[in-house]
Amino acid sequence: MIQKLEQLDGLGWIERLESPHFHWNLSQLKDLSASHDYWALMDSGRPVAFTALIRLPQAWEIPVLATHPDHQGQGWMRKLLQQLFDTICQDAEIWLEVHEANAPARALYQALGFIEVGRRPRYYSDGGTAVLLSRQP
Repeated sequence: MIQKLEQLDGLGWIERLESPHFHWNLSQLKDLSASHDYWALMDSGRPVAFTALIRLPQAWEIPVLATHPDHQGQGWMRKLLQQLFDTICQDAEIWLEVHEANAPARALYQALGFIEVGRRPRYYSDGGTAVLLSRQP
C-alpha cells in the first residue's frame, strides 16, 4: 500500500545504498523534508520502496528513488511509481534523472513511459553521466 510519509522513520536502510547510482543519505533527506513530499510502498508496515516528489509550477520532479536492498528486483518500485502516476502525478509532466550505468532503473523508467530528454556529463561522483528523463501525463 502506498503511504505519504510524515517522518522518515523506517528508512535506515537508505544508508546502505551508497553507490555512484545513489548519492543520498538519511540526513540529507530529512533536511529537504520541508520542500518535498515523501511516499513509500509499504509491506507489513515497513517502507520497501521510497521516493520524494517536488511539485513545480509546470511539472513534478522525482529527485530520489530507492528500494530496500532485500526487495530489489521484485517490482516494488514499479508498483510505487505506477500508483503515484495514477493518483498524485496524473496532471503534469514528470522529470527524473538516472545514472547512465543503472541499466535496471533505466529499463523500468522506459517501460513506464519515460523518454530521454538530455544528459549531464560527469554529473556523478564516479564521473558517470546523468540521463535526464521525462514522462508526459
